[in-house]
Order: sequence, then structure tokens, then C-alpha cells
Amino acid sequence: FFPFFYNYNLITTWLLNYLLKKKEKNKETQIKTNGSLIYRALLKNGYSNFSLEIFEYCSPENTILREQYYMNLLKPEYNILKTAGSFLGFKHSEETIKKFRVQSPKQQEQLKILNSSPESLERLLEMNKARSKRVELLDTLNSTTTVYSSIVEAAQGIGCDPGTIRYAIKSLQEKKISTLIKTRYKLVTKELEQVEAVESNYLLKVEVVDTLTSQSIVYPSISEAGRALGCTTVSVWKALQNYDKGVNKPLKNRYTVKRYSNKS
Repeated sequence: FFPFFYNYNLITTWLLNYLLKKKEKNKETQIKTNGSLIYRALLKNGYSNFSLEIFEYCSPENTILREQYYMNLLKPEYNILKTAGSFLGFKHSEETIKKFRVQSPKQQEQLKILNSSPESLERLLEMNKARSKRVELLDTLNSTTTVYSSIVEAAQGIGCDPGTIRYAIKSLQEKKISTLIKTRYKLVTKELEQVEAVESNYLLKVEVVDTLTSQSIVYPSISEAGRALGCTTVSVWKALQNYDKGVNKPLKNRYTVKRYSNKS
């Protein structure tokens, strides 16, 4: 902890470091226009008139804690804030508050005029178009496909919340899960083609051999096998791929999964 003194008036490290950064960034104009006591003292007397005194050494993680201790103990004159490392409790002067009150309505009126101009409205429309996401939906009841220019437009078209479509897109992109929107509409994307390819594989008939009992059971799909064995569909699919590659890696260290072949 490094407290600083000017004419025996204590300034805490955190505050002086903040002020030094202001100086390094050549913000003298800002310092001049600021009404704080420490700013005025720095401009009047110069940084060279402030000296350094070391009260104690401490680890970096304890600096704020020790600074708070000395602030409570010595009550530094130039520190108007009571919490170390925080602007909590700072209050604007009455003069500043009056300026805010005068400026705020003016700024709101200027923004209102600016945003209502044809040029601004056109620019906002272009920005919205650039951010919008094209959505293509397949109606599974009549097999028709409709393309919408945005998620909001698609939601309005099928009568649902935009969040529902966003969730369906996220599930498709991140979890590779294709979900029906309103139990009827399906997203048409490249991700959907990949998911449907995997799902078609899950419909394969598979034969599962229990290596402990030599019992063999045929399941109509990979999903059914997963449910029966108490594991995920993906785990069964990976076990099937391992068998196809000649890799001896039984599922759950017990079950061999292979494609069902009707020899009869």
C-alpha cells in the first residue's frame, strides 16, 4: 500500500494512480474543466510537490483491503469517496445536474428529428436487412416450402414467437437435432440435410450380441437398441461404426453391435 501526501494531506494510491493515467493520456483539458479538489491542487502545485510514503508492503490481492483500512483510519482529505477502488457514493455537483437537465431534452429532440428523416429511416431499414437471417420453412402437411427474409417475418407467417424459430435453429446447428415447429414446420438448411442423413442411419436394423451370455437380439433401429441397452443412440451408432472398421470395442464393455443381415 502506497499512500501519497501533499502538505501532509493523504491521498490514496488508487486515486493518484488514476490521476497519473489521466496525465499520461494528455487529458489536461479534462482536468482543468473538472471541479474536484485533487485536480485543482495538482494543477496549482504540480505533481512534483506530491511525495511518496510507504506505510506497509502487501500482496497485490490485498491492496484494496489495506487501502480501505488506512482510509478508515486516517480519513484522507482529498478522498471524497469512502470505498477503496470504487466510485460508489460519487455525486454530481448541482451545476453538473443542471447541465444534464438542460442537455437531455435537447439531445432527445435532436435524435427524434434525426431518426424521423427519410434518409435515417432508409439507413435503419438497410441495417436491419443486413442483420436479418433468411429462413426457409417446409410445411410437412402439404410439402410446400416458403422462404422468409427474416426470423421475425417467418414467425409472423406461421403464427409463432420468433424465439421458437431461434431455438429450432440453435438446436439444429449446435445439437444437430431437427425439431418440428408447431408440430408442422421444418427448417430447410444444410444442417438439416446432415441431420437427416444421420437420422436415416439410426433407422437401420441392428443385431446386438451380449458377449457375456452369447445372446443375440435384433432391433428395428439404432434408437430402439439404445433404449433397450440404456445408452444414447450416438453410443450405439459409434459401436456399429467400430464393428464395421474391425475395431474390437464392445458397447459398455459387453455388447457387440453389427448391421442385421437376414440370411434367410
